[in-house]
Amino acid sequence: MNYTSLQLIDIRPEEYFECIIHGKPVAQKRPGIRLRYTRFGVPYPQIYNQNENDRAFFRHVLRPIVQQYHNPPLFFAQQPLHIEIGFFMPRPQNHFRTRARCVIREESELKPNFVHRPHIQAPDTDNMVKFILDAFNEILYADDRQIVTIYAYKVYDNEDECTGRTYVRIKPTYRRRLPYNYSSFE
Repeated sequence: MNYTSLQLIDIRPEEYFECIIHGKPVAQKRPGIRLRYTRFGVPYPQIYNQNENDRAFFRHVLRPIVQQYHNPPLFFAQQPLHIEIGFFMPRPQNHFRTRARCVIREESELKPNFVHRPHIQAPDTDNMVKFILDAFNEILYADDRQIVTIYAYKVYDNEDECTGRTYVRIKPTYRRRLPYNYSSFE
């Protein structure tokens, strides 16, 4: 399991939800296929979810927190939502001046050309967003089709031990019009 703990920053039912999930961010994986056999020896494929353990962690930790404030889901079923997700990826060893993984107290402990560097390697940002949306489904919102705007970014972690974390903020959007003029595409 990659995620270790969930830190609730603030929650106001029907207004917004904000939390930090500590641990290396996880991407949504493709469905896995196992080859199983019947008792007569006939093979058949069995499809399974490779992210089930990480998703179960979210549901196990998040459901009691939300139930203290409101019956799940936290936001109404017909409410359009905006979600902001920040993925802070763990830093590799070669970003530090010393060989031992250290706690960052100052930016001087990182090599100068690695201080403010975006994370452009795998996993893809869209797959990590899919995992977060699926994990919060039916707990924070009735269905992930309620999400109408997404703001997501992926950078290297600059805090503490640089082991990674995920920042999530969900709030209702009250815009009556779309942010762009889509009539020119017709």
